[in-house]
Amino acid sequence: MEITKPGDGVRSCGLHLPALYRFNSAGQEVLNLLSRAHSTSFGKCLFLSALASPGPPPFGPFPRQQRLVRKAEVGYVVEEAVRSAPDSIAIHNRKGDPALLLEGSRSYWGPGSDTPFVFDPFAGQRRQTCLDDVHKATLLVDHLDNYDFVMCMGVAHELPQSIADKYHFVEMASNTAKPLVFTAASRGNLADIYQMACAIAGGEGAFRQKLFIIHYTEPIAPLIHPRGALDSGAH
Repeated sequence: MEITKPGDGVRSCGLHLPALYRFNSAGQEVLNLLSRAHSTSFGKCLFLSALASPGPPPFGPFPRQQRLVRKAEVGYVVEEAVRSAPDSIAIHNRKGDPALLLEGSRSYWGPGSDTPFVFDPFAGQRRQTCLDDVHKATLLVDHLDNYDFVMCMGVAHELPQSIADKYHFVEMASNTAKPLVFTAASRGNLADIYQMACAIAGGEGAFRQKLFIIHYTEPIAPLIHPRGALDSGAH
Protein backbone atom coordinates (compact mmCIF):
# COMPACT_ATOMS: atom_id res chain seq x y z
CA MET A 1 0.00 0.00 0.00
CA GLU A 2 1.32 3.44 -0.85
CA ILE A 3 -0.03 6.92 -0.23
CA THR A 4 -0.40 8.62 -3.60
CA LYS A 5 -0.23 12.12 -2.14
CA PRO A 6 0.67 12.99 1.46
CA GLY A 7 -2.28 14.07 3.52
CA ASP A 8 -5.04 13.43 1.00
CA GLY A 9 -6.22 10.18 2.58
CA VAL A 10 -6.13 8.36 -0.77
CA ARG A 11 -4.26 5.07 -0.99
CA SER A 12 -3.41 2.80 -3.88
CA CYS A 13 -2.86 -0.94 -3.74
CA GLY A 14 -0.44 -0.70 -6.66
CA LEU A 15 -2.15 -3.47 -8.69
CA HIS A 16 -2.78 -3.23 -12.43
CA LEU A 17 -6.24 -3.97 -13.78
CA PRO A 18 -5.35 -7.44 -15.16
CA ALA A 19 -4.18 -8.50 -11.69
CA LEU A 20 -7.37 -7.13 -10.13
CA TYR A 21 -9.46 -9.07 -12.65
CA ARG A 22 -7.58 -12.26 -11.75
CA PHE A 23 -8.22 -11.67 -8.06
CA ASN A 24 -11.88 -11.08 -8.79
CA SER A 25 -12.20 -14.23 -10.89
CA ALA A 26 -10.52 -16.31 -8.21
CA GLY A 27 -12.89 -14.91 -5.61
CA GLN A 28 -15.91 -15.75 -7.74
CA GLU A 29 -14.64 -19.31 -8.15
CA VAL A 30 -14.32 -19.68 -4.37
CA LEU A 31 -17.87 -18.37 -3.90
CA ASN A 32 -19.24 -20.78 -6.46
CA LEU A 33 -17.47 -23.80 -4.98
CA LEU A 34 -18.13 -23.24 -1.30
CA SER A 35 -21.33 -22.87 0.71
CA ARG A 36 -22.75 -19.94 2.61
CA ALA A 37 -24.30 -20.65 5.99
CA HIS A 38 -27.30 -18.61 7.08
CA SER A 39 -28.45 -18.74 10.70
CA THR A 40 -32.07 -17.92 9.98
CA SER A 41 -34.86 -18.65 7.53
CA PHE A 42 -34.92 -14.90 6.94
CA GLY A 43 -31.37 -15.13 5.58
CA LYS A 44 -32.35 -17.87 3.16
CA CYS A 45 -35.34 -15.85 1.96
CA LEU A 46 -33.11 -12.82 1.50
CA PHE A 47 -30.71 -14.83 -0.61
CA LEU A 48 -33.50 -16.26 -2.74
CA SER A 49 -34.95 -12.81 -3.26
CA ALA A 50 -31.58 -11.65 -4.54
CA LEU A 51 -31.51 -14.50 -7.02
CA ALA A 52 -35.09 -13.68 -8.08
CA SER A 53 -35.31 -16.96 -10.00
CA PRO A 54 -38.71 -18.57 -10.65
CA GLY A 55 -39.71 -21.87 -9.16
CA PRO A 56 -37.82 -23.86 -6.53
CA PRO A 57 -34.17 -23.04 -5.77
CA PRO A 58 -32.06 -24.30 -8.69
CA PHE A 59 -29.43 -25.50 -6.27
CA GLY A 60 -31.78 -27.87 -4.45
CA PRO A 61 -33.47 -27.84 -1.05
CA PHE A 62 -31.85 -26.39 2.06
CA PRO A 63 -30.35 -29.15 4.24
CA ARG A 64 -32.27 -28.96 7.53
CA GLN A 65 -29.31 -29.85 9.74
CA GLN A 66 -26.58 -27.69 8.22
CA ARG A 67 -28.82 -24.90 6.87
CA LEU A 68 -26.46 -24.27 3.95
CA VAL A 69 -27.21 -22.58 0.68
CA ARG A 70 -25.37 -24.18 -2.21
CA LYS A 71 -24.41 -21.54 -4.67
CA ALA A 72 -23.67 -21.83 -8.31
CA GLU A 73 -25.38 -18.41 -8.38
CA VAL A 74 -23.70 -16.71 -5.43
CA GLY A 75 -21.00 -15.21 -7.62
CA TYR A 76 -23.72 -13.58 -9.70
CA VAL A 77 -25.41 -12.13 -6.60
CA VAL A 78 -22.12 -10.68 -5.37
CA GLU A 79 -21.35 -9.16 -8.77
CA GLU A 80 -24.80 -7.58 -8.94
CA ALA A 81 -24.46 -6.21 -5.41
CA VAL A 82 -21.14 -4.57 -6.28
CA ARG A 83 -22.45 -3.29 -9.61
CA SER A 84 -25.56 -1.74 -8.06
CA ALA A 85 -23.68 -0.07 -5.19
CA PRO A 86 -23.20 3.71 -5.50
CA ASP A 87 -19.79 4.91 -6.65
CA SER A 88 -19.61 7.44 -3.84
CA ILE A 89 -21.30 7.86 -0.44
CA ALA A 90 -21.10 11.14 1.46
CA ILE A 91 -21.14 10.88 5.25
CA HIS A 92 -21.68 14.02 7.30
CA ASN A 93 -21.10 14.83 10.93
CA ARG A 94 -23.92 15.37 13.42
CA LYS A 95 -24.02 19.09 12.53
CA GLY A 96 -24.64 18.31 8.87
CA ASP A 97 -21.17 19.26 7.63
CA PRO A 98 -19.43 16.97 5.08
CA ALA A 99 -17.02 14.64 6.88
CA LEU A 100 -16.26 11.45 4.91
CA LEU A 101 -16.42 10.75 1.20
CA LEU A 102 -16.53 6.99 0.74
CA GLU A 103 -15.27 6.37 -2.76
CA GLY A 104 -12.37 4.81 -4.63
CA SER A 105 -9.53 3.95 -2.31
CA ARG A 106 -9.95 6.74 0.22
CA SER A 107 -9.06 5.78 3.79
CA TYR A 108 -10.40 7.13 7.05
CA TRP A 109 -9.40 6.32 10.59
CA GLY A 110 -11.15 5.68 13.88
CA PRO A 111 -11.16 3.36 16.91
CA GLY A 112 -12.70 -0.09 17.22
CA SER A 113 -15.85 -1.27 18.96
CA ASP A 114 -17.11 -3.60 21.69
CA THR A 115 -13.82 -4.18 23.47
CA PRO A 116 -14.64 -6.53 26.39
CA PHE A 117 -11.70 -5.54 28.61
CA VAL A 118 -9.64 -2.42 29.28
CA PHE A 119 -6.56 -1.60 31.31
CA ASP A 120 -7.83 1.05 33.67
CA PRO A 121 -5.19 3.83 33.71
CA PHE A 122 -6.54 5.19 37.01
CA ALA A 123 -6.82 1.92 38.94
CA GLY A 124 -3.83 0.33 37.21
CA GLN A 125 -5.59 -2.97 36.54
CA ARG A 126 -7.36 -4.89 33.79
CA ARG A 127 -11.15 -5.05 34.09
CA GLN A 128 -14.33 -5.41 32.07
CA THR A 129 -15.47 -2.34 30.21
CA CYS A 130 -18.55 -0.39 31.23
CA LEU A 131 -20.71 2.41 29.85
CA ASP A 132 -18.50 5.07 31.42
CA ASP A 133 -15.61 3.75 29.31
CA VAL A 134 -17.69 4.35 26.18
CA HIS A 135 -18.35 7.88 27.44
CA LYS A 136 -14.66 8.61 28.09
CA ALA A 137 -13.48 7.01 24.85
CA THR A 138 -15.93 9.10 22.85
CA LEU A 139 -14.70 12.30 24.48
CA LEU A 140 -11.09 11.29 23.79
CA VAL A 141 -11.65 10.51 20.11
CA ASP A 142 -13.68 13.71 19.72
CA HIS A 143 -10.56 15.69 20.61
CA LEU A 144 -8.18 13.73 18.36
CA ASP A 145 -8.03 15.55 15.03
CA ASN A 146 -6.50 12.59 13.18
CA TYR A 147 -9.49 10.36 14.01
CA ASP A 148 -12.25 10.78 11.45
CA PHE A 149 -15.08 8.80 13.07
CA VAL A 150 -16.09 7.35 16.43
CA MET A 151 -16.85 3.82 17.57
CA CYS A 152 -17.81 2.81 21.09
CA MET A 153 -14.51 1.06 22.02
CA GLY A 154 -16.18 -0.78 24.89
CA VAL A 155 -19.15 -2.78 26.15
CA ALA A 156 -21.55 -1.70 28.88
CA HIS A 157 -21.31 -4.95 30.84
CA GLU A 158 -23.43 -3.57 33.67
CA LEU A 159 -26.44 -3.44 31.31
CA PRO A 160 -28.41 -6.28 29.69
CA GLN A 161 -26.40 -7.17 26.59
CA SER A 162 -29.54 -7.37 24.49
CA ILE A 163 -29.92 -3.58 24.71
CA ALA A 164 -26.41 -2.33 25.61
CA ASP A 165 -25.72 -1.25 22.02
CA LYS A 166 -28.48 1.37 22.21
CA TYR A 167 -26.81 2.91 25.26
CA HIS A 168 -23.48 2.90 23.43
CA PHE A 169 -25.08 4.90 20.63
CA VAL A 170 -26.57 7.45 23.03
CA GLU A 171 -23.17 7.99 24.67
CA MET A 172 -21.46 8.50 21.32
CA ALA A 173 -24.13 10.76 19.86
CA SER A 174 -24.20 12.86 23.03
CA ASN A 175 -20.46 13.46 23.24
CA THR A 176 -19.17 14.01 19.71
CA ALA A 177 -20.24 15.55 16.43
CA LYS A 178 -18.04 13.18 14.38
CA PRO A 179 -19.62 10.46 12.23
CA LEU A 180 -20.64 7.41 14.25
CA VAL A 181 -19.96 3.78 13.37
CA PHE A 182 -22.14 1.60 15.58
CA THR A 183 -23.13 -2.01 16.17
CA ALA A 184 -26.63 -3.41 16.70
CA ALA A 185 -27.45 -6.69 18.38
CA SER A 186 -30.78 -7.15 16.61
CA ARG A 187 -33.09 -5.74 13.97
CA GLY A 188 -35.18 -4.17 16.72
CA ASN A 189 -32.18 -2.40 18.21
CA LEU A 190 -31.14 -1.19 14.77
CA ALA A 191 -34.62 0.24 14.23
CA ASP A 192 -34.44 2.06 17.58
CA ILE A 193 -31.00 3.48 16.78
CA TYR A 194 -32.28 4.60 13.38
CA GLN A 195 -35.14 6.45 15.05
CA MET A 196 -32.71 8.13 17.45
CA ALA A 197 -30.55 9.25 14.52
CA CYS A 198 -33.59 10.67 12.74
CA ALA A 199 -34.58 12.58 15.87
CA ILE A 200 -31.07 14.01 16.19
CA ALA A 201 -31.10 15.13 12.55
CA GLY A 202 -34.51 16.78 12.87
CA GLY A 203 -36.55 14.17 11.06
CA GLU A 204 -36.15 11.21 8.72
CA GLY A 205 -35.97 13.39 5.61
CA ALA A 206 -33.16 15.52 7.02
CA PHE A 207 -31.32 12.42 8.20
CA ARG A 208 -31.48 10.73 4.80
CA GLN A 209 -30.12 13.85 3.12
CA LYS A 210 -27.13 14.09 5.44
CA LEU A 211 -26.24 10.66 6.85
CA PHE A 212 -23.98 10.73 9.88
CA ILE A 213 -24.06 7.09 11.06
CA ILE A 214 -22.73 3.81 9.62
CA HIS A 215 -23.94 0.41 10.79
CA TYR A 216 -21.02 -1.94 11.37
CA THR A 217 -21.86 -5.60 10.78
CA GLU A 218 -19.88 -8.45 9.29
CA PRO A 219 -19.97 -12.19 8.53
CA ILE A 220 -17.91 -14.78 10.34
CA ALA A 221 -15.15 -15.86 7.98
CA PRO A 222 -15.25 -17.89 5.90
CA LEU A 223 -18.65 -17.16 4.32
CA ILE A 224 -20.85 -17.60 7.40
CA HIS A 225 -23.54 -15.12 8.42
CA PRO A 226 -24.58 -15.23 12.12
CA ARG A 227 -28.14 -14.41 13.09
CA GLY A 228 -27.55 -10.91 14.46
CA ALA A 229 -25.28 -9.72 11.66
CA LEU A 230 -27.55 -10.88 8.86
CA ASP A 231 -30.87 -9.85 10.37
CA SER A 232 -29.76 -6.38 11.46
CA GLY A 233 -27.72 -5.81 8.32
CA ALA A 234 -30.73 -6.47 6.12
CA HIS A 235 -33.07 -4.17 8.04
